[in-house]
Amino acid sequence: KIASVSDTSVSSASAVFTRVVPDLTGSMLLAAATVQQKNVATASTSAGRPAAVYVDFSNGAATAAKLKYAFRDGTSASDTWNTVLIPGTVSPQFPSIAFDESNKPWISYYDAGPTRYYLATNSLSDGTGSWSTYEFPAVPSGALAGLPAANESAVAMYYSGGIAHPVMLIIDNTATAKGVKASKLHATNRTWSATTTIDAITVTGASHLSADFNTSGTIVAAFRNLSTPRVSYSTSSDATTWSTTLAVSAPAQGQGAHIQLNPATGSPAIAYYDRANNVVNLASCS
Repeated sequence: KIASVSDTSVSSASAVFTRVVPDLTGSMLLAAATVQQKNVATASTSAGRPAAVYVDFSNGAATAAKLKYAFRDGTSASDTWNTVLIPGTVSPQFPSIAFDESNKPWISYYDAGPTRYYLATNSLSDGTGSWSTYEFPAVPSGALAGLPAANESAVAMYYSGGIAHPVMLIIDNTATAKGVKASKLHATNRTWSATTTIDAITVTGASHLSADFNTSGTIVAAFRNLSTPRVSYSTSSDATTWSTTLAVSAPAQGQGAHIQLNPATGSPAIAYYDRANNVVNLASCS
């Protein structure tokens, strides 16, 4: 289900939520507790049209799962959702989504079949145009780390002169290629910039990768460093160089880390879970 908030100026206790079901098939979670992972991501166009990308486990297994894209091209809660299958996936996991200046969707994901990271885009906002897929330049090698470490992905847009350039971020938790990494795609000539290692994570690995951006050229990223374990933060103003990571949370916190920039001030805020105390925290910076 997807819910839209009808009035964001009132508290969540009294706000009206409109719930819709864009896809009545399949399942977004598997039964085993070890595979309860982040399988859905959302974004909206500049006109406020909502979209979601998610993994469909209709077959009841991680292998041969389907990656789907849903888009609602209308202003009313009663408008229908258009749902399409993103082609070419084998075992998709950890999707993320962002729109560029032309409102084209860009979707990142890790595919456990070929053990590669991919970035897919469609020529139309609703996903009914042609799909193009680009392979991330960093190739995982070695055995995968056990959960909660996971090969996650995030996608952001680097704005320069009003043009958005997709930037893909990944967590590589494999044995010999560990690190939180990023690269910018030059879509016109289908080439990537040199891969930047944001954080050379230790043997323990990382999880819960999240990113956000603004049209001024700022990109921010948050993830949970499992060696600490704390929420870590990094930022970039050119999509190629990243700041030294900062620890944001106290130790043993940070599940579900999610970062966003304040649209009015440009300041970052990170929401995360403190499992030991069963509370959700919001860390913001001036």
